[in-house]
Amino acid sequence: MKFIKYLILGFLFVYLQLLLAPKLVILGIEPFLVISYIIFTAINLDFLQSSSAAFVIGIALDLLNPYLLGSHCIVFLLLTLLIDKYKGMIKKDNAGSIMINIMLINLFYLVIMISIKFIVISYDPIWLYLSPLELIYNSVFSVIILSLLFISQSLRVTVATKN
Repeated sequence: MKFIKYLILGFLFVYLQLLLAPKLVILGIEPFLVISYIIFTAINLDFLQSSSAAFVIGIALDLLNPYLLGSHCIVFLLLTLLIDKYKGMIKKDNAGSIMINIMLINLFYLVIMISIKFIVISYDPIWLYLSPLELIYNSVFSVIILSLLFISQSLRVTVATKN
């Protein structure tokens, strides 16, 4: 049941990526909201469940861009493996270490995706100039979204009936 809940949350993030992220473009940089979901899932589920969710969400994103078919799926699986291996470092209470870890995860994603785009599409020098800004922009969004996800996870809704 927990896996189904996280999978539905993943499709919600894909939906938000398609509809909300284009409205948040700054300097041609679109935030990638799904990384927050991958981090959240890898922290809260075991490796098999989180990698299964990452695979399904990666395939869903890959179907939207046929030129990069399979790239999100592979990168999400690698991110899930990396986060699962170093899960203890991300859960620390120190905000600085959490921010550095999230920035490293975003850097890992960015380097792999730019490499794939270089191979598949073509070389565009603007990618190298915008990469540091994209890293900072996506890291800030990831920290904000992860904070909201962890806060919402700790909330419990109870319904009391009055007799």
